[in-house]
Amino acid sequence: MKKLKAVLLLFVALILLSACGGDNGSANDEGSDEGKSNDENERVSLSTAGTGGAWYPVGGGIANIVSENSDTLSVSAEVSNGGVENIRLINDGTSEFGFANTDIVYEGYHGEGTYEEDGEMDIMSVAYLYPSTFQAVVLKDSGIKSLSDLKGKTVAVGPPASSSEIMGWDILEASGITEDDINGQTISFEEGVNALRDGNVDAVFVMSAAPNSQIMEISTTKDIQLLPVEDDVINSLKEETPYYGKTTIPSETYDGQEQDIDTMSMGTTIVVNPNVSENAVYEFTKHIYENVDEVKELHSIAKEINLENATNMPIPFHPGAKKYYEEQGMDVE
Repeated sequence: MKKLKAVLLLFVALILLSACGGDNGSANDEGSDEGKSNDENERVSLSTAGTGGAWYPVGGGIANIVSENSDTLSVSAEVSNGGVENIRLINDGTSEFGFANTDIVYEGYHGEGTYEEDGEMDIMSVAYLYPSTFQAVVLKDSGIKSLSDLKGKTVAVGPPASSSEIMGWDILEASGITEDDINGQTISFEEGVNALRDGNVDAVFVMSAAPNSQIMEISTTKDIQLLPVEDDVINSLKEETPYYGKTTIPSETYDGQEQDIDTMSMGTTIVVNPNVSENAVYEFTKHIYENVDEVKELHSIAKEINLENATNMPIPFHPGAKKYYEEQGMDVE
């Protein structure tokens, strides 16, 4: 009888040990799932532009900063043809986030101008970052001193349907120059600058933060000159187009630039597809501004990125971005 009791007690003990072992195994499995959370983050893409402008390095840096600091979001930066294409990529769900200038954001949201045939684009605001500057560049020995001197010349106006091309034609028209007056080439900034260096175009338009890396590169091997935009042209366009602004490229921004150059600018922004989750947009926005000192080191123009200007957008905000700004005590429409 005693032996039977001992066997039964041993049997019960083994069952209890097995149950405890099962609990421990379950706990380990749960811990393993938690450990996998970084690999299972929500993944999104951020469309930037070509490699020659500021959007690519700034966008790539932002993607890395957000990914490194968020526990729930991974961002990859993608090369694109710029803001006009980015709006379409976001609208059709190919990209979740994207860079675009304020003119394209406004037109896309309302289905106007560039997007008249497309109709209203599904985009919402995330953040205003900094101004993009219109830069018209010629070689110093070209004899071209003003925009009006471009009549009869070959001009690289920027990538097709880009903000550079759109603003460039607006400025030319306001300066009394029509599309029939020049040979306009729609090519990338890099191709345009290379064509200027090789003598295949007389001028190149670049819409980018100043200094622009491609212009900096050519200024080290060629004597260049930036063409100013006249005050009457600036004032006329600002009255017609509220998202156009005046800015100045300070002297010595580029090698051999001895004077300040008055020109025009538009805001660089980030927009998002409305169907992206509130958490993803919240995390994206939060980790830009909670790591803004690191963001400012990405490019010289990035030093102008700050929370105070983040809500200067022409279209409504995504709920995730709005949530973050309201937590900071900001009024968001």
